Amino acid sequence: EKFGPSYRGKNATSLLSLQEDNTTRIKIAMPQKELTHFFCKDLAELLENTPGDCPVELELKYTKAKESATFTLRFKQTVNPTETLLLDLKKFVGDAKRVSMINR
Repeated sequence: EKFGPSYRGKNATSLLSLQEDNTTRIKIAMPQKELTHFFCKDLAELLENTPGDCPVELELKYTKAKESATFTLRFKQTVNPTETLLLDLKKFVGDAKRVSMINR
């Protein structure tokens, strides 16, 4: 009662692992000004470590003065959207809000 409602169970499953089977695409959103050659190269290397069938898209947001545009690039590598990969991507990008899983 001191800490509010709680759940105790033998086989707890994280929400990320429940989404693995239903994820059809991973999207990473970045401002264009933060994109570098090294970022793309390191991201591609990270994706190569978990091959699978799920495509990964990089959404670039370009803003200058009164103009703005969004470009979506799809990586050649497809991945297995494991919980570990998703956590690694969020850590790599530096902002968990920039990485999203698109489900069926």
